[in-house]
Amino acid sequence: MNLEKFDVIHFSEGNFSLSATVQCKKEKKKLLLVSIYGPAHDENKEEFITELSQICHKRSCPMLMGGDFNIMRYSSDKNKPFSPNKYSDLFNWMINTYELRDLNLNGGNYTWSNNQDFPTLERLDMILMSEDWENLFPLSTLKKIPREFSDHNPLLLYTDQERTKSSKPFCFENAWLKHHDFLPKIKEI
Repeated sequence: MNLEKFDVIHFSEGNFSLSATVQCKKEKKKLLLVSIYGPAHDENKEEFITELSQICHKRSCPMLMGGDFNIMRYSSDKNKPFSPNKYSDLFNWMINTYELRDLNLNGGNYTWSNNQDFPTLERLDMILMSEDWENLFPLSTLKKIPREFSDHNPLLLYTDQERTKSSKPFCFENAWLKHHDFLPKIKEI
């Protein structure tokens, strides 16, 4: 977070979350930012969803909540057979009750892999936003970026369209394979 643009007004720590209420110095608007790490095992999922509900219930400003929820919402959130269960139902109930929006993911459907030869892929990471957040930042988009060290893909949130765009993305040309210097150069590199 850029402390030249924001003041941290309040910070709180839950069992599964870190919450910061910040104020934009320029526009004097308060925002609630919530970072999530949900339990991987079922025995703590009800407590987790209760904590999320309490955060949503107490909020008094636009909210963005994101991270590793460790809960899948729909059967399409996994590349192998999955039937939504009571935790999926509770999670979806909480999202619907507090009128949160699950920001669409660009760049692929899944955010986690078990890194096997025939991998299990799941969407465990997401960004949820309140309606008033969406009204402030209607052009918000979410992009999955390649992972390097983790079994989770990092997510990149854009809140407006003023991002710099590269002039041209890298594209591999098949004709390079036929060039006489291609293989020697690859060996050298």
